Amino acid sequence: MQQVHGVKKQANEVRSGNVIDLEGRLYEVLKLVHTQGHGRQLGNVQMELRDLHAQTKLYERRRPSDMVELVRLEGRQYQYLYSDTEGRAHLMDPQTFEQEEVAADIFGSAAAFLVPDVTVTLNIAPDGKAVSGELPQTVQLKVVEAEPYAKGDSATSSYKQCTVESGARVAVPPYVQAGESIIVDTASGTFAKRVTG
Repeated sequence: MQQVHGVKKQANEVRSGNVIDLEGRLYEVLKLVHTQGHGRQLGNVQMELRDLHAQTKLYERRRPSDMVELVRLEGRQYQYLYSDTEGRAHLMDPQTFEQEEVAADIFGSAAAFLVPDVTVTLNIAPDGKAVSGELPQTVQLKVVEAEPYAKGDSATSSYKQCTVESGARVAVPPYVQAGESIIVDTASGTFAKRVTG
């Protein structure tokens, strides 16, 4: 597998979402704060980082001109099959049909919307290990349980809870019924629209 290291940038050019290498460990940049210096001081770049292997947070402070090494992760697409009782997600490479097993929590809160056949992306570090996972921005899910629709509910903006096929609970408008399909935003876990037709 090719090494995708080696892109050096100044600390003030790093952006949220970048992955950087610090002493051989990979960190995702969660937040950046640029502080102004006084007089001749240039200020600092404060970074909130997440260790991609240990999932722990780290806070680093660098001078704006300090060089940091950016790492580009290789995104590989898989088809989600199922999750087992130990919280492992079973995936299949659609080209080779080889199966891969990862911790379902690698997908973060979006793991609640994993359903069979959805295409997911695993971000692979240069050492070949999957360090994070992503679902599509939206997924279509069937509503398996929803509170009944009462006449006049549509006049109010109040939402009701429903359960979708993945087992997750989603707040939906009162007109959504069990048996219908909805589009859910996987990043926020919110209702986007009802599927019609």
